[in-house]
Amino acid sequence: MARIFATIVAVVARVGLLLAGFGVVALAATIALEGVLVGLALLVAFAVSKDAPRPTELTFDSNQARSLIRSGWPYFLSAAAMAGLMKMDTVMLGLMSGPKDVGIYSVAQKMSEVLYVVPIVILDSAYSLLARARTLDHPGTAPYEQTYFDLSMAGAMIFTLIALILGGPAVSLLFGDAYSESASVFLIHAWTAIPIAMNASRQRWLAIRERHGYVALPAIVGLALSFFLNLLLIPAYGPIGAAVASLAAYFSFGYLLSFLIPELRPVAVLQTRSFFPWVRLARLAWDRHRA
Repeated sequence: MARIFATIVAVVARVGLLLAGFGVVALAATIALEGVLVGLALLVAFAVSKDAPRPTELTFDSNQARSLIRSGWPYFLSAAAMAGLMKMDTVMLGLMSGPKDVGIYSVAQKMSEVLYVVPIVILDSAYSLLARARTLDHPGTAPYEQTYFDLSMAGAMIFTLIALILGGPAVSLLFGDAYSESASVFLIHAWTAIPIAMNASRQRWLAIRERHGYVALPAIVGLALSFFLNLLLIPAYGPIGAAVASLAAYFSFGYLLSFLIPELRPVAVLQTRSFFPWVRLARLAWDRHRA
């Protein structure tokens, strides 16, 4: 509820700033505003909750804080690398091609980013069950892990296929004939939702097993690979080349890298099996129905 409230307020603020003629700096400020509003809304929710401890009962544990910082820095580094990775193709396209190609590519990229939300929501919703099974040393933790990867992949596949069917008409309807070329770029770029889902599943698997040191490496490798692929493909193929470079980079660091690092090979097995999730998920649904 806190996030929904903050998002609605931030969107209204962005629309108001656009209508009032403010520039991109003011729009960027709404991103910070959204973060502040989430924090304030959570504080209000915490204050009115009957189950939450009173402020006078709260304490600060410096040992716990240091432990969180030590285990959290790889995630910060990974997030920074992912942010660079998601903008690398657009920036290089602008430098090596021109504003027209950037506009065409940006439309397809923004539409693809909407798809990333689906597997992340599924993963965050099911994460507590997986974490509880791991914490309690549940004997059936392995099936839980496979189901976790299956749900993420199934969600990414379904919504990607729907987007591919509706993507062309949606581009024409929302942006007009001037951006018709974006539909072709989107048909390639939309597939990045699948390796994004695979990487997100792997990150949460590493977090549960406290193997935090392996979190940042894939994103850094993906960032470097994206740079070289864009450098190679953009001059010859423009926005299409940038889309292919992004897909190849995401697939390489989100999936193939799991095979190259020995500690990540158990994840590679889970990821490979998740390409065919339907029978396992159908069996799980049937078992729950019978229960």
